[in-house]
Amino acid sequence: MTEIATLPTAPARPLTLVERTAAAFAVDPEKLLHTLRMTCFRTGPDKPQVTNEQMMALLIVREQYNLNPFTKELFAFDDKRGGIIPYVSVDGWSRIVNEHAQFDGMEFAWDEAQQAMTCIMWRKDRSHSTVVTEYMTECKRNTEPWTKSPRRMLRHKSLMQCARLAFGFAGIYDRDEAEVIRDGGLVAQAPVASTQRSHLKSVLAAAREHFAAPITDVEDASQAGDDDGPGGTVESLTAAILAAPDRDAATEILDRARSILSEDDLSELAANFSAAWDNV
Repeated sequence: MTEIATLPTAPARPLTLVERTAAAFAVDPEKLLHTLRMTCFRTGPDKPQVTNEQMMALLIVREQYNLNPFTKELFAFDDKRGGIIPYVSVDGWSRIVNEHAQFDGMEFAWDEAQQAMTCIMWRKDRSHSTVVTEYMTECKRNTEPWTKSPRRMLRHKSLMQCARLAFGFAGIYDRDEAEVIRDGGLVAQAPVASTQRSHLKSVLAAAREHFAAPITDVEDASQAGDDDGPGGTVESLTAAILAAPDRDAATEILDRARSILSEDDLSELAANFSAAWDNV
Protein backbone atom coordinates (compact mmCIF):
# COMPACT_ATOMS: atom_id res chain seq x y z
CA MET A 1 0.00 0.00 0.00
CA THR A 2 1.31 3.40 -0.92
CA GLU A 3 1.49 5.89 1.90
CA ILE A 4 0.38 9.45 1.14
CA ALA A 5 2.57 12.07 2.69
CA THR A 6 0.73 14.92 4.36
CA LEU A 7 2.15 18.38 4.26
CA PRO A 8 2.12 20.44 7.45
CA THR A 9 -0.50 23.13 7.41
CA ALA A 10 0.66 26.70 7.67
CA PRO A 11 -0.08 28.32 11.03
CA ALA A 12 -3.08 30.59 11.01
CA ARG A 13 -2.23 34.24 10.60
CA PRO A 14 -2.94 36.14 13.82
CA LEU A 15 -5.61 38.77 13.54
CA THR A 16 -4.49 42.37 13.36
CA LEU A 17 -5.60 44.94 15.91
CA VAL A 18 -8.22 46.30 13.50
CA GLU A 19 -9.49 42.80 12.73
CA ARG A 20 -9.74 41.90 16.41
CA THR A 21 -11.70 45.05 17.14
CA ALA A 22 -13.98 44.52 14.16
CA ALA A 23 -14.57 40.90 15.20
CA ALA A 24 -15.44 42.00 18.74
CA PHE A 25 -18.29 44.10 17.36
CA ALA A 26 -19.09 41.93 14.33
CA VAL A 27 -18.50 44.70 11.80
CA ASP A 28 -16.43 45.09 8.64
CA PRO A 29 -12.90 46.40 9.39
CA GLU A 30 -13.12 49.23 6.84
CA LYS A 31 -16.52 50.33 8.09
CA LEU A 32 -15.19 50.14 11.64
CA LEU A 33 -12.37 52.58 10.91
CA HIS A 34 -14.65 54.99 9.08
CA THR A 35 -17.21 54.96 11.88
CA LEU A 36 -14.63 55.51 14.60
CA ARG A 37 -13.10 58.40 12.69
CA MET A 38 -16.52 60.04 12.51
CA THR A 39 -17.66 59.38 16.08
CA CYS A 40 -14.71 59.02 18.47
CA PHE A 41 -12.41 61.84 17.42
CA ARG A 42 -13.44 65.31 18.54
CA THR A 43 -12.36 67.29 15.47
CA GLY A 44 -13.89 70.14 13.51
CA PRO A 45 -14.32 70.65 9.75
CA ASP A 46 -11.08 72.66 9.57
CA LYS A 47 -9.03 70.02 11.38
CA PRO A 48 -6.69 67.58 9.60
CA GLN A 49 -7.92 64.08 8.86
CA VAL A 50 -7.35 61.45 11.53
CA THR A 51 -4.31 59.38 10.60
CA ASN A 52 -4.00 55.60 10.66
CA GLU A 53 -1.43 55.93 13.44
CA GLN A 54 -3.91 57.87 15.57
CA MET A 55 -6.56 55.23 14.91
CA MET A 56 -4.17 52.50 16.02
CA ALA A 57 -3.44 54.38 19.24
CA LEU A 58 -7.16 54.63 19.96
CA LEU A 59 -7.73 50.92 19.28
CA ILE A 60 -4.85 49.96 21.58
CA VAL A 61 -6.49 51.88 24.42
CA ARG A 62 -9.87 50.35 23.59
CA GLU A 63 -8.48 46.82 23.68
CA GLN A 64 -6.43 47.35 26.84
CA TYR A 65 -9.42 48.57 28.85
CA ASN A 66 -12.18 46.66 27.01
CA LEU A 67 -14.09 49.86 26.23
CA ASN A 68 -16.95 50.21 23.77
CA PRO A 69 -16.55 53.30 21.57
CA PHE A 70 -20.00 52.75 20.05
CA THR A 71 -21.73 53.31 23.40
CA LYS A 72 -19.77 56.52 24.00
CA GLU A 73 -17.27 55.09 26.48
CA LEU A 74 -14.13 56.21 24.62
CA PHE A 75 -13.18 59.35 22.70
CA ALA A 76 -9.99 61.14 21.69
CA PHE A 77 -8.56 64.55 20.87
CA ASP A 78 -5.75 65.22 18.41
CA ASP A 79 -2.76 66.21 20.56
CA LYS A 80 -1.47 68.45 17.70
CA ARG A 81 1.76 66.41 17.51
CA GLY A 82 0.55 63.41 15.56
CA GLY A 83 -0.70 61.49 18.59
CA ILE A 84 -3.94 61.37 20.53
CA ILE A 85 -5.29 62.24 23.96
CA PRO A 86 -7.71 59.41 24.83
CA TYR A 87 -10.47 60.25 27.27
CA VAL A 88 -13.07 58.04 28.85
CA SER A 89 -16.63 58.98 29.76
CA VAL A 90 -17.97 58.31 33.25
CA ASP A 91 -19.75 55.24 31.83
CA GLY A 92 -16.40 53.95 30.62
CA TRP A 93 -14.71 54.57 33.95
CA SER A 94 -17.56 52.77 35.70
CA ARG A 95 -17.14 49.81 33.36
CA ILE A 96 -13.40 49.35 33.84
CA VAL A 97 -13.75 49.68 37.61
CA ASN A 98 -16.62 47.22 37.90
CA GLU A 99 -14.96 44.71 35.56
CA HIS A 100 -11.69 44.70 37.51
CA ALA A 101 -11.30 41.35 39.25
CA GLN A 102 -10.18 42.93 42.54
CA PHE A 103 -12.88 45.60 42.79
CA ASP A 104 -14.79 45.26 46.07
CA GLY A 105 -17.12 48.26 46.17
CA MET A 106 -17.06 52.04 46.57
CA GLU A 107 -18.81 54.81 48.48
CA PHE A 108 -19.24 58.57 48.06
CA ALA A 109 -19.53 61.24 50.74
CA TRP A 110 -20.44 64.91 50.21
CA ASP A 111 -19.03 67.56 52.56
CA GLU A 112 -21.26 70.63 52.44
CA ALA A 113 -18.92 72.82 54.49
CA GLN A 114 -15.87 72.19 52.35
CA GLN A 115 -17.83 71.74 49.11
CA ALA A 116 -15.97 68.50 48.53
CA MET A 117 -16.76 64.98 47.32
CA THR A 118 -14.91 61.96 48.70
CA CYS A 119 -14.74 58.60 46.94
CA ILE A 120 -13.70 55.46 48.81
CA MET A 121 -12.79 52.28 46.92
CA TRP A 122 -11.98 48.83 48.23
CA ARG A 123 -9.93 46.08 46.63
CA LYS A 124 -10.23 42.41 47.55
CA ASP A 125 -6.45 42.05 47.69
CA ARG A 126 -5.75 45.11 49.87
CA SER A 127 -6.28 45.63 53.59
CA HIS A 128 -6.69 49.39 53.26
CA SER A 129 -9.13 51.35 51.14
CA THR A 130 -8.20 54.10 48.68
CA VAL A 131 -9.69 57.49 49.59
CA VAL A 132 -9.70 60.53 47.29
CA THR A 133 -11.31 63.91 47.96
CA GLU A 134 -11.95 66.45 45.21
CA TYR A 135 -12.87 70.08 45.95
CA MET A 136 -15.34 72.19 44.01
CA THR A 137 -13.02 75.20 44.08
CA GLU A 138 -10.30 73.22 42.32
CA CYS A 139 -12.40 71.31 39.79
CA LYS A 140 -15.35 73.43 38.66
CA ARG A 141 -15.11 74.72 35.09
CA ASN A 142 -17.06 77.17 33.01
CA THR A 143 -18.90 74.48 31.03
CA GLU A 144 -22.56 73.52 30.78
CA PRO A 145 -22.31 70.21 32.70
CA TRP A 146 -20.53 71.90 35.60
CA THR A 147 -23.04 74.75 35.63
CA LYS A 148 -26.11 72.49 35.56
CA SER A 149 -24.95 69.62 37.80
CA PRO A 150 -21.86 70.65 39.80
CA ARG A 151 -22.16 67.97 42.51
CA ARG A 152 -22.71 65.18 40.01
CA MET A 153 -19.68 66.33 38.04
CA LEU A 154 -17.60 66.44 41.21
CA ARG A 155 -18.75 62.91 42.06
CA HIS A 156 -17.60 61.79 38.61
CA LYS A 157 -14.27 63.52 39.13
CA SER A 158 -13.71 61.81 42.49
CA LEU A 159 -14.62 58.42 41.00
CA MET A 160 -12.12 58.79 38.17
CA GLN A 161 -9.27 59.99 40.37
CA CYS A 162 -9.90 57.31 42.98
CA ALA A 163 -10.03 54.60 40.30
CA ARG A 164 -6.74 55.80 38.88
CA LEU A 165 -5.01 55.48 42.24
CA ALA A 166 -6.71 52.26 43.35
CA PHE A 167 -6.13 50.29 40.15
CA GLY A 168 -3.28 52.06 38.38
CA PHE A 169 -5.24 52.95 35.25
CA ALA A 170 -2.76 54.85 33.07
CA GLY A 171 -2.85 56.70 29.77
CA ILE A 172 -6.54 57.67 29.94
CA TYR A 173 -8.21 60.84 31.15
CA ASP A 174 -11.61 62.37 31.72
CA ARG A 175 -12.83 65.01 29.26
CA ASP A 176 -11.82 67.96 31.45
CA GLU A 177 -8.24 66.70 31.71
CA ALA A 178 -8.07 65.93 27.99
CA GLU A 179 -9.23 69.43 27.07
CA VAL A 180 -6.65 71.00 29.38
CA ILE A 181 -3.87 68.88 27.83
CA ARG A 182 -5.08 69.68 24.31
CA ASP A 183 -5.18 73.41 25.05
CA GLY A 184 -1.72 73.46 26.57
CA GLY A 185 -2.74 73.60 30.21
CA LEU A 186 -5.24 76.45 29.92
CA VAL A 187 -8.25 75.80 32.16
CA ALA A 188 -11.58 77.54 31.56
CA GLN A 189 -12.60 78.60 35.03
CA ALA A 190 -16.13 79.26 36.21
CA PRO A 191 -17.21 82.92 36.15
CA VAL A 192 -17.44 84.92 39.35
CA ALA A 193 -20.97 85.82 40.35
CA SER A 194 -21.71 89.46 41.15
CA THR A 195 -22.87 88.46 44.64
CA GLN A 196 -19.52 86.79 45.23
CA ARG A 197 -17.71 89.94 44.18
CA SER A 198 -19.76 92.10 46.52
CA HIS A 199 -19.24 89.68 49.39
CA LEU A 200 -15.50 89.54 48.79
CA LYS A 201 -15.23 93.34 48.69
CA SER A 202 -16.98 93.63 52.05
CA VAL A 203 -14.76 90.96 53.60
CA LEU A 204 -11.61 92.60 52.28
CA ALA A 205 -12.75 95.99 53.53
CA ALA A 206 -13.12 94.50 57.00
CA ALA A 207 -9.74 92.83 56.67
CA ARG A 208 -8.04 96.12 55.85
CA GLU A 209 -9.38 97.58 59.07
CA HIS A 210 -7.75 94.79 61.07
CA PHE A 211 -4.40 94.46 59.32
CA ALA A 212 -2.02 97.23 58.41
CA ALA A 213 0.47 95.08 56.51
CA PRO A 214 -0.31 92.58 53.73
CA ILE A 215 -0.38 88.93 54.77
CA THR A 216 1.31 86.44 52.48
CA ASP A 217 1.18 83.16 54.36
CA VAL A 218 -1.32 81.25 56.44
CA GLU A 219 1.01 81.17 59.47
CA ASP A 220 1.13 84.96 59.41
CA ALA A 221 -2.63 85.06 59.04
CA SER A 222 -3.20 82.70 61.96
CA GLN A 223 -1.21 84.99 64.22
CA ALA A 224 -2.90 88.23 63.11
CA GLY A 225 -6.13 88.01 65.11
CA ASP A 226 -7.32 90.40 67.81
CA ASP A 227 -5.26 90.58 70.98
CA ASP A 228 -8.08 89.15 73.08
CA GLY A 229 -9.08 86.37 70.70
CA PRO A 230 -7.58 83.55 68.62
CA GLY A 231 -6.06 84.21 65.20
CA GLY A 232 -6.93 82.50 61.94
CA THR A 233 -10.14 84.41 61.24
CA VAL A 234 -11.96 84.41 57.92
CA GLU A 235 -10.84 87.99 57.34
CA SER A 236 -7.16 87.27 57.97
CA LEU A 237 -7.13 84.15 55.82
CA THR A 238 -9.02 85.93 53.04
CA ALA A 239 -6.36 88.62 53.09
CA ALA A 240 -3.69 85.92 52.82
CA ILE A 241 -5.49 84.33 49.87
CA LEU A 242 -5.80 87.71 48.16
CA ALA A 243 -2.09 88.40 48.66
CA ALA A 244 -1.04 85.01 47.28
CA PRO A 245 1.15 85.30 44.15
CA ASP A 246 -0.83 82.72 42.17
CA ARG A 247 -3.77 80.30 42.35
CA ASP A 248 -1.63 77.39 43.56
CA ALA A 249 -0.36 79.39 46.52
CA ALA A 250 -3.90 80.54 47.33
CA THR A 251 -5.12 76.92 47.16
CA GLU A 252 -2.39 75.87 49.60
CA ILE A 253 -3.56 78.53 52.05
CA LEU A 254 -7.15 77.31 51.71
CA ASP A 255 -6.12 73.68 52.24
CA ARG A 256 -4.06 74.46 55.33
CA ALA A 257 -6.87 76.59 56.74
CA ARG A 258 -9.06 73.49 56.95
CA SER A 259 -7.38 72.62 60.24
CA ILE A 260 -7.82 76.13 61.64
CA LEU A 261 -11.41 77.19 60.92
CA SER A 262 -14.80 75.87 61.93
CA GLU A 263 -16.99 74.34 59.22
CA ASP A 264 -19.08 77.50 58.83
CA ASP A 265 -16.03 79.74 58.60
CA LEU A 266 -14.33 77.35 56.19
CA SER A 267 -17.37 77.43 53.92
CA GLU A 268 -17.23 81.23 53.92
CA LEU A 269 -13.50 81.20 53.20
CA ALA A 270 -14.03 78.79 50.29
CA ALA A 271 -16.58 81.21 48.82
CA ASN A 272 -14.06 84.04 49.16
CA PHE A 273 -11.42 81.90 47.46
CA SER A 274 -13.77 81.29 44.54
CA ALA A 275 -14.58 84.97 44.22
CA ALA A 276 -10.90 85.88 44.18
CA TRP A 277 -9.42 83.16 41.98
CA ASP A 278 -12.03 81.33 39.89
CA ASN A 279 -11.73 83.82 37.04
CA VAL A 280 -7.93 83.93 37.04
